[in-house]
Amino acid sequence: MLNSVLLHLPGARAEGPVIELGVALSSRLRIRLRGLSVLDTRSLLSLNAQTEIPVFTGVEQLHLQCGKLQQEQLRQRLLHACTKAGISVDVRLAKGDPLDLLPSESQFHDLTLSCFPPPQERRLVPGHTELTCSDFVAFLDRGVQPLLLVREKEKELRRILMVYDGTAASGKAVKQFLNQRLFPSAEFRLLAAGPTLHKAKEYLKEMAAYCRLLQMDCEAGFVVGRAEAVILPYSARWEADLIVLGVRRQPWRIPWLVGNPVSQILQKSACAIYAAS
Repeated sequence: MLNSVLLHLPGARAEGPVIELGVALSSRLRIRLRGLSVLDTRSLLSLNAQTEIPVFTGVEQLHLQCGKLQQEQLRQRLLHACTKAGISVDVRLAKGDPLDLLPSESQFHDLTLSCFPPPQERRLVPGHTELTCSDFVAFLDRGVQPLLLVREKEKELRRILMVYDGTAASGKAVKQFLNQRLFPSAEFRLLAAGPTLHKAKEYLKEMAAYCRLLQMDCEAGFVVGRAEAVILPYSARWEADLIVLGVRRQPWRIPWLVGNPVSQILQKSACAIYAAS
């Protein structure tokens, strides 16, 4: 079930898709919305630890002033959109480390919605520290789940690829996504990935049965190989708009770890992501 959604407003002109989708979901499902804007102070804490030279203090104050102004602008945009749609929302403006603040807030919600624009759409905004792929992977490792990352402005999520590889994380992600019924009019495809032909077919049979139990109509297929290796090429061929996948939680994950599917998708495609761990 879906009762409450946290809208993480990342700034850098990336809040549009988050607000648009959040308002649409609330209007259709009558769910509670909460907005969260975090003024990222990690770079300032690092700067303070290194020096107290006046010029750097001035830079810090300018950063904070720009950040607070942007936070208020984000708050007003969300309030305006919700008022126009006739739905209620409350907004929290916070300052600190987003890797601590977002996990702390997300535990009270059924879904966290954020945005990571494709490379060609990212813009440098004064007073804003842009979140990285590693940050979003860290959110999952720290319990922000399920996490829905939208990518492009004004793009409908019409084709949804659900990946199941027999792991508990992928099973949890697909089942949560199906039960939340976020995009009932979309076209769905279930992809089972296994180390052998027998395992791939077994995984497909298992999750296809669950889809039928929920009366979800979806295409289905399987591939032999590691899910991390097949997700990108398969999603490109099928022209997926959203990929549903599980990510095994690793609290001490190496940020630049090669092969992480979330990082691969964020860096090499424009697909949205729905992930759980």
